Amino acid sequence: MTIHLNGWGRGQTVYLHFVPPRSRRAVRTVRVGRTAGGCGHATLRLAHFWPFVPRKAGAWRLQFDVKRAYDPANRLAVTYQSLIAF
Repeated sequence: MTIHLNGWGRGQTVYLHFVPPRSRRAVRTVRVGRTAGGCGHATLRLAHFWPFVPRKAGAWRLQFDVKRAYDPANRLAVTYQSLIAF
């Protein structure tokens, strides 16, 4: 899977937080890469988007962030939802 990010600031480490449904705590946080260039772009190639097997069905929150610790109130992050069904 390839992910393109722009406007994150130069030389930032990007993390991806996996938050299960109805939770405010990340189950897992992974480092996915570093930004480059003047505008802080990154092209991230991930062998597996999910680095673990999700154990809960529902809408997971996937938050790309430059902070290593997950913060649900961080407005500078990019958040996606991924539905997991069993």
